[in-house]
Amino acid sequence: MRTDECTITLQDVEVLYGIPVDGHPLVQRNVKNITKSRWQELMYDLTGWLPGEEAIIGNSLLVITQLSNHLETLIANNDIIDEHTDEVEVQKRVRLYLLWLIGGNIFPANTGSKLGLHFLLDIIDLDAIGGKSWGAAALSYLYNCLCRASMVNSRDVCGFIALLQVRLDLGANNPNAAITSSPKSKERDIVFAQKWTRRGVRESEARAVLVVCRDVLDNLTDDQFVWEPYTEAINDGLPEWCRRGQDI
Repeated sequence: MRTDECTITLQDVEVLYGIPVDGHPLVQRNVKNITKSRWQELMYDLTGWLPGEEAIIGNSLLVITQLSNHLETLIANNDIIDEHTDEVEVQKRVRLYLLWLIGGNIFPANTGSKLGLHFLLDIIDLDAIGGKSWGAAALSYLYNCLCRASMVNSRDVCGFIALLQVRLDLGANNPNAAITSSPKSKERDIVFAQKWTRRGVRESEARAVLVVCRDVLDNLTDDQFVWEPYTEAINDGLPEWCRRGQDI
């Protein structure tokens, strides 16, 4: 852009989405040696669901529709979690939703319809999840995806794209004005990205006004781009888990 280069930082990841950026790294050893049948066993042991052969593509890609259909079946059969549910069963259900969230939203594959089962290894111990640097891994993965998407023969882009979209809006606009106009701006217990959401309008969506969006970005001046959008007032209004990594 005319305003010079800019990029997404670890602070963006933590402030916008509350994902921890300081902690133990995500290290997945010998994942390629795990067979499809072993993944099926792990899924059953850790989530209570035994996916069929058709639900796993290759050795470790789970078809998302198979997962969503399974969860819908649980709800339809009134197999829900309540105060009487055994703790082990609660943990299994939590792992199912976490797998969908992590593999389908934070680290999505470029197919858009499958997620990597290897993330299951990172959520075996639910008590240890908060001590891992998910944010740093998500940002690194997004950088890698954007690099591959910039290649001349590439047609797809994946990664934590929601992070890219919100950060671009913050840079090209005044976040303080946006937060003032948001009906959720007074809620302290939500992340900054959620405070800045609004109902979509067809006429203003990027897909409908792509040329206009490109023109606006190309003509930004130095005084229009917000290089440091998180003021002290904004940081003070965030929940503690969106500020834990400020020192790194």
